[in-house]
Amino acid sequence: MRQYVYAIIWGALIGTLVYACLNLVKFKNNTIRFIVAVIFGMSVFTMVGLQVERFGSQSMQIVAVGVGKIGSTLDGNTWTLSPSVIPSTYDIRFIVSNSTMWLAGGTMNNGTCLLSSVDGNTWTPVTSMQNYGGSGSTYDTVLWTGSKWILLCTNYAKNYITEAFTSIDGNTWTLMSIGSYSNQTGIAGNSSMLVTSGSNIGRGSQPAIQYSRDGGSTWSIADSANALFTGGSLHSIAYDGKTFVAGGCITASGGPPCIIYSSDGITWKQADISPILTGERIWSVCSNGSQWLAQTSSAIIYSTNAIQWSKSSISGFTLSRTPAAWSGSKWYLSSSTGVLTSTDGNTWTLSPSSAAVFPNGVKSIGAKLASTPVARVAAPTPVAAPTPVARVAAPVVAPVVAPTPVAAPVVAPTPVAAPVAAPVAAPVGAPIVTQTPSSSLTAASGLAPVGPVDPRMNDIYISDPILCSSLKGVIGENGLCGLKAT
Repeated sequence: MRQYVYAIIWGALIGTLVYACLNLVKFKNNTIRFIVAVIFGMSVFTMVGLQVERFGSQSMQIVAVGVGKIGSTLDGNTWTLSPSVIPSTYDIRFIVSNSTMWLAGGTMNNGTCLLSSVDGNTWTPVTSMQNYGGSGSTYDTVLWTGSKWILLCTNYAKNYITEAFTSIDGNTWTLMSIGSYSNQTGIAGNSSMLVTSGSNIGRGSQPAIQYSRDGGSTWSIADSANALFTGGSLHSIAYDGKTFVAGGCITASGGPPCIIYSSDGITWKQADISPILTGERIWSVCSNGSQWLAQTSSAIIYSTNAIQWSKSSISGFTLSRTPAAWSGSKWYLSSSTGVLTSTDGNTWTLSPSSAAVFPNGVKSIGAKLASTPVARVAAPTPVAAPTPVARVAAPVVAPVVAPTPVAAPVVAPTPVAAPVAAPVAAPVGAPIVTQTPSSSLTAASGLAPVGPVDPRMNDIYISDPILCSSLKGVIGENGLCGLKAT
């Protein structure tokens, strides 16, 4: 239904615009003006409707990573394995798409691993980022800010400090600063506001949350977040465009679990989840724009405002520590058994086909942003439709050019001056001057030349009496002027 609303809006806007343009060029026929506007409006309605129908209803691609395998699905039921071979030693911690490419990364025996894909099916290693930091190092997470990627890495070779890399294309990476603290393993936000979350809070003055208002150039500590902890860690952070939410545990012993939230990334409060969840720490948080999910290794809680939370009915599954993915209509969550799905965040079912494709479970899962395909149908192209208005106005402009031929007669008299020079330079066939042998002209006109005729010359006869007189010629009966050639 939404696609038709978009189509009606665009059709009405373009039709109104065309009608207004015709009015501006003073096109007086209201009936034709109305008909043209309706035609353009209906054309745009059809184009936008078809485009939104095509892309807005298209199933989103879900990509899951298991042990040595990557598979994808468009409907959640049929899974297709990637032809790319993923070593079984790869432990993929995240898989993220920015709608034009995918990145998947984590750790392996010799250090970090990072893979990229254009279609989610064929994957290649990002060679320059493989084995970074040596054994024990890992890529923790990656964020697309809207203009660049930011990749966080725990570097074993540097005593487990956190390093950050940035890239425009996902292939060429450069180091960037994320402040002077080494425990930041989560990142969320956009190009104007970045927020990181930390582990081992309080150890060596390590902060729970730090933020940057200038894209990562300078960083500040969110003191209100530090005040909520006596140790502990934040294992995940996410942003839905309105609210930042981070999850982890309050104390160094691993519990109790905690959820903190902020509208600006600077001032933080803690949500009370103690009535529904105890013991385990929160490993991941995520949002689809209208609902939040947070999970432990065995439980899922959900919320619409990040403040009041409810516990889902899921049980009997060992959940991965990576965030769920939203397809536009359904949640997908990785587990040791396969892929779990839910439409409401409360009731979850196992996808049987995923269990067959990933017999050793799924470690991470990702989806293209559900809003991306609809955004592609912004349909600004039809705005160019008013161009035909110029054609309607063309007749108005045409008469401006029409006077040009009037100037032609002004040039026409020019040949009149030509005969003046003609006797001097032997006529070149000017229209009013003719040159013929005197004998033939005499025979034809009955007009005798003036004076004796030089047989070596031709007589020149002119039809203009005024010019004939000025040249002392003789006008014959037939109206021709006879001149003696000299």
